[in-house]
Amino acid sequence: RVIWIGRYRAGWDIENFRPNLVAPADFSDFWAATLAELRAIPLEAETVRVAEFADHPVFEIYDVTFNGWERRRIHAMLFVPKEGARPMPAIVTAHPGITGFGINKKPDGTYGSDLKHDPRFVTIVPLIRGHAPDAPDIPFNHPWWGPLDGRDTYAARSWYCAMVRAVDYLATRPDIADLTRIVAKGGSQGGALALVSAALDRRIAVCLADCPACCQPHEIMTAYPSFGPSKGQIPADRTLEDTIKMLSYYNPVNFCPMIRCPTYVGSNIGDLTVHSMGPLAAYHNLTGLGPDRKAFYPGFTHAHGSGPGLGVKTKEVLDSLAGSAGKGE
Repeated sequence: RVIWIGRYRAGWDIENFRPNLVAPADFSDFWAATLAELRAIPLEAETVRVAEFADHPVFEIYDVTFNGWERRRIHAMLFVPKEGARPMPAIVTAHPGITGFGINKKPDGTYGSDLKHDPRFVTIVPLIRGHAPDAPDIPFNHPWWGPLDGRDTYAARSWYCAMVRAVDYLATRPDIADLTRIVAKGGSQGGALALVSAALDRRIAVCLADCPACCQPHEIMTAYPSFGPSKGQIPADRTLEDTIKMLSYYNPVNFCPMIRCPTYVGSNIGDLTVHSMGPLAAYHNLTGLGPDRKAFYPGFTHAHGSGPGLGVKTKEVLDSLAGSAGKGE
């Protein structure tokens, strides 16, 4: 079936669409070496209960720190349900735009809007840019997938390693987290991080990637302007070709053949934020999965997100892992 996209003035047959892949020959070797270097660094995790939120009605809330890439200390926000049998299934999720706990505690000590985390799951949210949850004046999304100086120093290398380290931390906490039921989940840039997490860490049981951003950066930079690296970020001493090759080591689509867990991807066809053919490319590059272990859920609007099908599938997956459909809704 052909879908017309107003923004891109393009159409494609969703099932037979084949992505334009730009993957370096040493992609797997680069990431194997990166993970080997990461594993050589001790985790040295510290877990501190956040006293301000000790009376939260649903979650125990912690500020966790551990060593990430090049031994940089990474903060992670840990939400542990107060009720329910432990160990629990766990969700690993992140987004570069997250800056704090997201808790609305009023001056009188009462809590406002509920946290969006599922109360049936332990949730860990690594703050991949390295700041603390309560750090002041953190600019949204800085460094905005840049600077683009070189492959070995690109920010996303540290970000992707932080996702793996979050799973490493859960592995040290069998008292709260069931390592056989870990979900990589996220939307937009978080969707990209979910795909990469599932690729780099076989302990991920299911991947849920909602409108993953920054997929196919070579297309974003040359043909489909949307969120992601742009030509204007290219350093004076580098060419477009150099930069596209560098970014190919971090393109979430190139990680997809490494994924072995069930993976579900969605995107609105007319998404005005994400290059919507990027998520479709990710889905079609899940070459290690059979048709019963992957699916693509299109939406047909210009909103940033996915169609309702991914939401339905997400609920089904989480209910199954939680072991009691509908509980906690």
